[in-house]
Amino acid sequence: MLYGILANDRFTYGLGGRTRKELCAIYAPDGVQAINKAVSEGKPIIPEGEKDADILSKQGYTAFSYGGVNDWSADMAQLCKGAVVYVLADNDEPGRRVTNIIQSDLQGIAESAKVIVPVPDIPKADISDYFATGHSKVEFGNLLQQNKTVTEESKEELKGKAKRSFLVSVSDVEEKEVEWLVWEYMPKGQINILAGDGGSGKTTSWCGLAAAVSNGTKVFFEAESPFIKREPQKVMFFSSEDSLEYTLKARLRKAGANLDNIYSTSLRDERFSQIKFNSIMLKDLIKEVDPALVIFDPIQAFIPPDIQMGQRNAMRSCLNPLIGLGEEYGTTFLIVVHTNKRQGVYGRNRIADSADVWDIARSVLITGTAKDNMRYLSHEKSNYGEPGRTVLYTIEDGIAVFKEYCDKHDADFVKERDLSAYQAPQRQNAEAFILDFLKNGKKPTAELDEAAKVAGISNATLSRAKTALRERGLMGMKSEGYGQNKAWYCYLIERQPQRRV
Repeated sequence: MLYGILANDRFTYGLGGRTRKELCAIYAPDGVQAINKAVSEGKPIIPEGEKDADILSKQGYTAFSYGGVNDWSADMAQLCKGAVVYVLADNDEPGRRVTNIIQSDLQGIAESAKVIVPVPDIPKADISDYFATGHSKVEFGNLLQQNKTVTEESKEELKGKAKRSFLVSVSDVEEKEVEWLVWEYMPKGQINILAGDGGSGKTTSWCGLAAAVSNGTKVFFEAESPFIKREPQKVMFFSSEDSLEYTLKARLRKAGANLDNIYSTSLRDERFSQIKFNSIMLKDLIKEVDPALVIFDPIQAFIPPDIQMGQRNAMRSCLNPLIGLGEEYGTTFLIVVHTNKRQGVYGRNRIADSADVWDIARSVLITGTAKDNMRYLSHEKSNYGEPGRTVLYTIEDGIAVFKEYCDKHDADFVKERDLSAYQAPQRQNAEAFILDFLKNGKKPTAELDEAAKVAGISNATLSRAKTALRERGLMGMKSEGYGQNKAWYCYLIERQPQRRV
């Protein structure tokens, strides 16, 4: 076994009952001097196994051997005091484990300690394999240079680098047109928000979107556009509210999705809880699948546990990694958010818990319920042009079906909802008054109207109450007489008891 310093093609052999540090100091003073010289010159030090240390020494690097993966000792870290250290990891679990231990032991002792995996695409490969597969000394030097830490760069270097690369002339900037996943509604590679009350159609909407992207067809709320030529693309979604097996697969299938292009994971998989907006796992999954669209439903399930949605800067930092992933992979993100039901608020104030969610999104869609069993999808925010028109749609057999466009927005529908909620108790009181007034038989409509006025019921409320009772088949109206003697009467409709079969 080879232990101790390896520098300038010289090893020291055997421990002889001494620690490795003692061995290096006694039997290889020139090796210690080589390390000290490298430290003073700002050159890197590389701790490695015997074979790999030999390879690196022959390439002109100052390296020392600590033995095998189980031979590292914390006292060896003192050899690297003040040094720039690169710890090269074999591409396997034991190799990564020992390099992480070495890096930890070097903290506070070395100037810097950076772990590098030289051959990440070959299992169990090490630095010897790196050179054996045709990489040159120059390439290895470039690899170290790319992994330099800030502590390795002098202030002058940083200052010069800032002068060279921080500012650019605007005339040298290439103008780019925005690309769209869904024309006018969802910009490609950006963060988009879909918000709505519970039961308003959020899941049905995003299932329709996912289905269209997966099979390359037009999204149900999308107008025909000459600018979009869609091919079938991959979609990845994570939902903590609906079961993949019992609910979502059926909805996607009914919406016409190409299920081979859609990826997800079951809530029962213990790894589901590790998927967060800023997690390495999410980036690895995107790199593996290369999806055009990733959907998170709802936002709360993918925020790290140490972050609260009301913390503005924390939320922005949490979501910022998605921006980088969008730029790197061209992936579009859709985050599903619950809305609140407070009266008198709409638009950004309807997004629950955090204003940063609205601010960081490039596009915001809000879905809700309208009259006559209709749903609406209102485009509330667009950073790249005028928002698209509001879509009216219905849900038929679990599928979102487009009906028409309209010029109303979320604020209009919310005001109608709030007005209806305000009027409901008044109308109910008026209905009870009418039923009591007519309980002894028909009465002239004029007499009913006058009595309601005396009771403080407005004409509008009385009219709505009459309509509601007539629609439910509880009240009827008829005229009697002719000409000047003609008069209108109101009466209760007696319901016939249902016969038992």
